[in-house]
Amino acid sequence: MSKFVLRSYCFGYNDENFYVAGWQVGKIFDNREEAEVTYRKLQVQYLSSLDLSEHEYVFDGEKAYLEKIDKWLFEKTGKHVFDGDYVDRDSNVHTQLSEDDLFEFGEFAGMHAYKLIEFDDEPVFYTLYDPRDDDYVRFFDEDFEGPVYANSQDELNDLIAQQAYEMDWEAFGSLESLSDNPVLLQQLIDSSKGLNYNEGKKRLSIRDPHISNVAALNELLKEPIYEVREMNAEEIRKLENEMMEDIY
Repeated sequence: MSKFVLRSYCFGYNDENFYVAGWQVGKIFDNREEAEVTYRKLQVQYLSSLDLSEHEYVFDGEKAYLEKIDKWLFEKTGKHVFDGDYVDRDSNVHTQLSEDDLFEFGEFAGMHAYKLIEFDDEPVFYTLYDPRDDDYVRFFDEDFEGPVYANSQDELNDLIAQQAYEMDWEAFGSLESLSDNPVLLQQLIDSSKGLNYNEGKKRLSIRDPHISNVAALNELLKEPIYEVREMNAEEIRKLENEMMEDIY
């Protein structure tokens, strides 16, 4: 029987724009219709008070994205929001939309404060664990701290490289001491601009947050950078609450 998990995004602010600092597990539903109605209601509430100029997708948006959003809003309202990459801070064109259009706009623009996730059975989440620190990897922000996890292995893979980079991961020793297959490790280093091995210092490090083959590196190492651990919804909630308590 399908289960539906409503995940809420937690936002940080850097004096210029809001950005996603992390997320938390919310309500779990057995009924699809109830889940979708709740998700839709919360999304509309979020979008109706959203300042477009302070959304990270707009603030850091490329020209093609901004033009796409402006065209969509113009077709619905007859008004432009963007002038090149400039957003009129007094413009609240999107708030003039009907609830149906406002919800559609959020989906079209990718602007979410919530995500509805469907599971075929009981929810299972994939959590990033740091064996060196014997602790779960965390999102850190001024007012938020929470575990790095995802609802699928593929989604977690997208987070792993960034987290390994932010962990300032590095290992010391010869390639033979770092891996049971030093030849493959050397080939991986040679073909990966994000990996660096300093022969003099015998130091292997990650120097690019967008490196795509951290998983391959992890498998080659005798002492892995990370482990992936499965957790159910209640276990994730408990871990989230414990980490939030740490910042207060």
